[in-house]
Amino acid sequence: MNRTTFNDITLLQYIFAINGIQIGIGVLTLPREIASVAGTSGWISIIFGWIISILASFIIITIMKQHPNDTIFDLLNRYFGKYFGRLISIVWICYFAIASFILLTATIRIMVIWVLPETLYFLLAFLVLVPWVFIARNGLRIISRYTQLVFIITLWMPMILLIPLKDATWLNLLPVIKDNWKEVFVGVKTTMFSYFGFEVAFILYPFLKNKERAYLGIFIANTITLLVFLQITVSCFVVFTLEDLNGLIWPTLSLLKPISFQFLERLEIVFLSAYLFQISTTGIPFLYFTTLGISQIIGWKDHQYVLYVFAVLLIIVTLIFNPSYDTVSSLGEKWANFGIWLILVFPPILLMYMYVKNKWKKKGIGL
Repeated sequence: MNRTTFNDITLLQYIFAINGIQIGIGVLTLPREIASVAGTSGWISIIFGWIISILASFIIITIMKQHPNDTIFDLLNRYFGKYFGRLISIVWICYFAIASFILLTATIRIMVIWVLPETLYFLLAFLVLVPWVFIARNGLRIISRYTQLVFIITLWMPMILLIPLKDATWLNLLPVIKDNWKEVFVGVKTTMFSYFGFEVAFILYPFLKNKERAYLGIFIANTITLLVFLQITVSCFVVFTLEDLNGLIWPTLSLLKPISFQFLERLEIVFLSAYLFQISTTGIPFLYFTTLGISQIIGWKDHQYVLYVFAVLLIIVTLIFNPSYDTVSSLGEKWANFGIWLILVFPPILLMYMYVKNKWKKKGIGL
């Protein structure tokens, strides 16, 4: 029986899975990060980042079309052999595992600062991981259904972020290009970190029912992400000055601080509590991809045992290592720089290698 039989996903689930991973935790800090390097031109950098993410996404789908039932781990073994293929697979597994750890620690750090300042760090790690593991253990179909559900129940959040615009100063967006285009292009690298997530098409593709619509699906997912990033970034630009924005750690949450209703105060806490579900749509897939990769390398059909061991290891690490926000940010930046090579540089090289090897194979030449 094909392993995708009970894990196949629809086009909508495919779209929401990619979009959920992309939005993740970066939405809370993107306006400050892009303003610090690109100033008022940051929104243009976001558009350029979207174009690059679309092109990179299409390269990944083109690769996966060659062997539609393979994940990236199968593909690497097929083209690079058992040992070298596994070595590259381990690199991908490390990428997913580090992302899982960063997301877990960042989630806990936000909860400690904004919601539960007196709660023990490792206890929060346990409370976060239990539902993550419970969902991840059930496979890709359940994870995709969960991301679709979260997308629906968080549709009110962009609407809430429109409220601060009543105090907007639209002249803050000027000048569109301050000095030259250099700052815009520098800002593209920062925005690309937030677009990370489309690379999971390397794993989602074989499980997609309508594979001929994979290009359309990943285009829509990236475009939804673009619209979210533009709304939040422009909102922060017109509400805060650049000087104020650079001093805010989580400007998206700071947007909501002045808002209150007769029946509700501290709206940002309610927003953040709901947003934890959105963060989980990034953490859960990365947790699953890590354990799926390990399971495929060691030849286990069931990823659940690996998942439990990995979750326990994460809790043990949180007992030993309690990183500050700056440490988490630094680790996230190193992971993102590593991801640039793995996501934007490696796929074109792999595609060219596959083309050459397949062409030579037809001619009877080994490679």
